[in-house]
Amino acid sequence: MKQLMALLIALCMLFGICSVSASAVTADGRDVTGRRVYFADDGRFGNAYIYCWDEDVEEYYEWPGVQMEKCGANDNGDDLYMFELPENTDGYIIHDNNCQQTIDIYFTGSVMISLQDEQDDYGHYYVNISSIVGDDPYQPQTPVAATTFVALAQYSATCLGGSSDQPVYLYCCSEDDSHATLYAQMEYFGTDDYGMDRYRFTVPAGMTPCYFTDGTKRSVDLAFSSVDLYTMIGDCDENGNLVVNYVTWADGPDGAHLYGPSLTTFDNFCGVYGYSPEDNPCYRELYTHCDSNGDVDWVLFYVESNGDTGMLAMYKDVIGNRVVDHGAYFDVPFPSYYGLYDAKNDSFVEVNSDTVNDYDGLAKVFDEVGEGRFLGDIDGDDSVTVIDATIIQRCEAMMSDYPEDDELGIRYHDRVLWYYSDFNRDGERDIVDATCIQRYLAGLAYPVS
Repeated sequence: MKQLMALLIALCMLFGICSVSASAVTADGRDVTGRRVYFADDGRFGNAYIYCWDEDVEEYYEWPGVQMEKCGANDNGDDLYMFELPENTDGYIIHDNNCQQTIDIYFTGSVMISLQDEQDDYGHYYVNISSIVGDDPYQPQTPVAATTFVALAQYSATCLGGSSDQPVYLYCCSEDDSHATLYAQMEYFGTDDYGMDRYRFTVPAGMTPCYFTDGTKRSVDLAFSSVDLYTMIGDCDENGNLVVNYVTWADGPDGAHLYGPSLTTFDNFCGVYGYSPEDNPCYRELYTHCDSNGDVDWVLFYVESNGDTGMLAMYKDVIGNRVVDHGAYFDVPFPSYYGLYDAKNDSFVEVNSDTVNDYDGLAKVFDEVGEGRFLGDIDGDDSVTVIDATIIQRCEAMMSDYPEDDELGIRYHDRVLWYYSDFNRDGERDIVDATCIQRYLAGLAYPVS
């Protein structure tokens, strides 16, 4: 069957009476999968054939493979050719069935291939790869074969693009020496809870993100390819390129909060506390807060001891509505492990009960991204809900008893906070705490002693 199919294809090519289109089948009779490869020929080939293979079988086609279907021209006047890759294709070569061909190409999603000027030692052309989707080779989007998720969060007024109508693109290069590049539009997927526009793209295997651009402005080069979220706030380097912070998603790609090492804040932290990158402190940023003008005013971060030196002491405090309760080494800058960088005053402060209300939104942010048990979390499910308020009401009505683990007993300001159920921190657990929880859940103000 394989030999017969190859013979029929060869005869068709010889007499020029057919080409294999999107309805083609593989040499062993398998249906194609809809992964369309487009080739933009700038005149150097004059024709286009594709030879593809599956590494688990001998081959799909006898050389020269299959003639690609000509489907028009692009705005540059390049002839466009199309072919839909068979299932399980591992790689392919595009050539002119004469003496010119591309390097081996391993990006098997819907992509646009064009030629670079440079060739390898065998005279094979390096290629540019742009991602596309569906039938329209002019609309770049996420390729099918992809592995690394990359996202960008930014204040668009001072950064790139600005909405789904002003695209942001990601430029990538191959990780090997094939010189392949990818220029792909990122998907805009709205703003987070803090007004940052979000874009995402899934990079194919073997590619490294290089920079973001909107066609007019661009970011600095991306130094860390393993990071899956980047943020911009509008600052530029000496060349006018937008500065990028290196972070990651805290709650998946739709989460509102970010954590990870931001180079600027991290470098400042190392300078103040005498760390160097070689010390490798366990440092990550949880959230970057901006004022009404979009300027960063504070950054919440977490830093652990970078070793087992120093004396371990137990530490308890209330930050936001969470009770921080763990051991802390004396050589850590902040007993709770949580610090705050005050960008306006260029200083670092401990995030504790005495400072949490000095920074707009910090208490709320810590409730969402911090660790420790919540005040008001009576049932121990790591959240404050109406169920907790109901438990307090039942206990106050003597319909049930407070759980044994409600006991807290930590020093808070100038007094002792005895119970997790003491949500308003007045030293008592009573029906007022249930009311305060309900107001908290409704987004309303409630008294805190």
